[in-house]
Amino acid sequence: KRAQSVPVRCALVGRENTAKTGLALDLCKADIEAGKQITILDFDNSAKQTVDYLYPDADNIAVLPLHDETDDSIFNDDNSINYVALVDKVNWFINILAEDLKENPDSHGAIIFDGGSTFLKWCEHAMTDWLMNRSKNPVNVEDGDKFNQAEWRVRNKLFRDTISRIHSLP
Repeated sequence: KRAQSVPVRCALVGRENTAKTGLALDLCKADIEAGKQITILDFDNSAKQTVDYLYPDADNIAVLPLHDETDDSIFNDDNSINYVALVDKVNWFINILAEDLKENPDSHGAIIFDGGSTFLKWCEHAMTDWLMNRSKNPVNVEDGDKFNQAEWRVRNKLFRDTISRIHSLP
């Protein structure tokens, strides 16, 4: 006999502080109680407080603060944020999760992508950096130059590729 399960995928959309993370954790309650790993990709560094409040003793909930001030790899020499490196870091973590899921398919209960609007903004900044540093005619955003519609596809592709990669995880 072959067991079948249908993975649940959902998007919780709302303004800040409307309990989206708490609701996502509530939807994972059975997996949390069963000891399965819950991984939260925390883009806006807001999930830790919710986890600490709702599940203070749960060792199986990992909150990954992706914008980490102690991570030198995501900062430029002038201490500004390197958004291209930050988006790459996100995808690196997703690849690590994918490898772990391949090796231990039943160990994970959920992956929560927390702070999607913040990640979209990171993709926009990465697009700006990418276009300004790789273009023969750099755009000076401060002087009022704007990107054309085709260039916004870079941001959308960065965002869509990451979301698609997470969505493809079992």
